[in-house]
Amino acid sequence: MSQSSRISFVGAVSLAALAAAAPAFAASDKAFLNKAMQGDNSEIQIGKLAEQKGASQGARDFGHMLVMDHGMHKEKVAALATSIGAKLSDSLPLMAKLEVHKLKGLSGPKFDHEFATDMVKDHKQAISEFEKQARGQGPVADLARDTLPTLHKHLDTAEQLTRGG
Repeated sequence: MSQSSRISFVGAVSLAALAAAAPAFAASDKAFLNKAMQGDNSEIQIGKLAEQKGASQGARDFGHMLVMDHGMHKEKVAALATSIGAKLSDSLPLMAKLEVHKLKGLSGPKFDHEFATDMVKDHKQAISEFEKQARGQGPVADLARDTLPTLHKHLDTAEQLTRGG
């Protein structure tokens, strides 16, 4: 094999390896964006419930915060997904559907307590997932890094509500 052929072969193998790696990375980005969209949909729906059913002003205000913040985040996720060719689902995950169903059946202080407790759990999980994604590079990792302060604010607010604040 001539020197020129060897360089072309190595270049072709390198390009093939990059091409094979790129779809896997893109697939993980698309999966993350889809999960983020479903999370936003869940938090918006639960936030609306809290606005309507919250016994305390704190629960109603937190519900409104969720609707506003996750609504804005959903727009960012949708725009980024469109730019990388990802199709996102507007559905709620099964666990979120069960959570919504449970909350719909509660009222008064029981609603507030369950709502705040669920939001602590949900936001701890979301923070963990967003921190993992934020360790990467690229626009999806940037979105994850930019989102973390809001998720921490939501966690802090939910924790205050669980303490009766």
